[in-house]
Amino acid sequence: MFKLLKMMKRSGIVLLIIAAAFIVLQTYFDLQVPAYMQRILTIAQNEGASDAVNKRLMYGSLPSIILILLGSLLSAAASVILSSWAISSFIVSIRKSVFDKVQTLSMENIERVTVTSLVNRCTSDLLNVQAIALCMFQAAVKVPVIFIWASIKISSFSGSWIFAIVIAFVLYAIIIAVILVKSTPPARRLQKLTDRISVLIMQKLNGLDVIRAYNAQQSTNQVFQEANDELNDAEKKSQFPNALLVPGSILCMNIMYPYIYIVGAIALNGMAMERREGYLSAMLTFTPYALMYISAFSTLVQVMVLYPRTKVSVKRIQEILDLEPAVKDGSGAAPREEGTVCFRHVSFTFPGAKEPFIRDLDFECSRGSTVAVIGPTGCGKTTLINLLTRFYDATEGEVLLDGVNVRNYPLRELRERISLTQQKAVLFTGTIASNVTYGCEDRRNDADYIREACYASGSEEFISRISEGCEAPVSRGGSNFSGGQRQRISIARTIAKPAEILIFDDSFSALDFKTDRTVRDRLNEKYPGKTKIIVAQRIGTILDADQILVMENGRIVGKGNHRELLSACQTYREIAASQLMEEELPR
Repeated sequence: MFKLLKMMKRSGIVLLIIAAAFIVLQTYFDLQVPAYMQRILTIAQNEGASDAVNKRLMYGSLPSIILILLGSLLSAAASVILSSWAISSFIVSIRKSVFDKVQTLSMENIERVTVTSLVNRCTSDLLNVQAIALCMFQAAVKVPVIFIWASIKISSFSGSWIFAIVIAFVLYAIIIAVILVKSTPPARRLQKLTDRISVLIMQKLNGLDVIRAYNAQQSTNQVFQEANDELNDAEKKSQFPNALLVPGSILCMNIMYPYIYIVGAIALNGMAMERREGYLSAMLTFTPYALMYISAFSTLVQVMVLYPRTKVSVKRIQEILDLEPAVKDGSGAAPREEGTVCFRHVSFTFPGAKEPFIRDLDFECSRGSTVAVIGPTGCGKTTLINLLTRFYDATEGEVLLDGVNVRNYPLRELRERISLTQQKAVLFTGTIASNVTYGCEDRRNDADYIREACYASGSEEFISRISEGCEAPVSRGGSNFSGGQRQRISIARTIAKPAEILIFDDSFSALDFKTDRTVRDRLNEKYPGKTKIIVAQRIGTILDADQILVMENGRIVGKGNHRELLSACQTYREIAASQLMEEELPR
């Protein structure tokens, strides 16, 4: 928690200092109330004055009491509002830090933590921290002030009454200690189960069409219900110890109050009549002070209730902030070439795997060339791209961009040289234009530049039919466009970014054959100086590539152009035979 507190801004600290002053002022007003009660009791018991005089004195005390109560109310409201502002700003800073940290994490880090866990850490975990931070601040200021100030006030009272408070405190402290010991382990398990529920919900929402198509609602609901029941059991175990808090405080008060009045009754029984009025007045005044002690301790109890779960949340947030990215910035690079890519005997093993997934990749791409990668599903085509973009780092060999090892580039500089369209078309809420210029926001208002990218990607075919044109809105995830339209907008975004290397990772598969051919022709026509790497499943997409890499089981088993591979590579010939007409194959 203390590491996170360092993120609080100076303005937040100033607000907390002012809020602390209001808490002290509220406590001062609250402690004046019993004193005025004692004064009124003393006036009421003054038999030496007439009833009219006593009434006048009592009515004269009312304005002061009203001012004290009003001052307490306003001070309490001011302290809560100011501390809430400061802590909300503090939580915003933490959330921003976590978000910024996630931006630096590699694919390996994110897969290890999981996306759903990251979402929960940025939402429910931070809400837990916010709740306890507010209570903790109130307790940190109010409790010591009440304990010190009230102790001074009650120091003149009977020691036997003070002993009643001691008994109540000791008993309550024992109850709290038991609750803390019993609550922490279930709280840890509770957060893990919450992550699991989030995963199941996301899976169900993402696969809703598949679930309905296969009539698998019952089995899916059963899996969710089992996880939900497990979470419910953990919640019950976590909350059961906390259920003792309120009965525990009531028990302590039920012990303290009878004790005070029994001791007072015994003392009054053997006391002279003239002393009884003063003793009874003191006893009635002491009771509110004792109640303040218990209420102050109740504030601590609120912190204790939230502490076990919040401790886990703080640890989960700190884990992200302390997480070292598996892929780190390079120290700097001076490119010796432009638009070239070279893999030198590159191998890659996924974290936790026993054997390499990719073995001994060795090839070169010259500037302005078109290089295609083809092979069976799961052979490592996308992983090859991930190594070039440093979503992962090669475990053996070197990946060179412009003659320099990609590890030597700062990540920002490396990725500025590469523009990528991934297998799944990802669009962001906004407009077509804002999505196309996502990697080059300085061109956001350049209509001609945007139209050129849309033309090269084949997007102008459907954009021209929309009244708003490139300013047409894009819903979350691009749900208001078809799969092929989303893919073409993604291709336009790749083209629009001023990069040396254009990578299309199976991004033509959602296009029909005519559009596929049109887009490739326009790319070659308008961007001849850019190196293009095309990962494809269809032979028709890569027929004209300068170099085709055939992958199988994580290796390159063929290298050359279409005609050369048909003659020399069995794997490529099998793929071609499954897709091309017999007359298109060489005899």
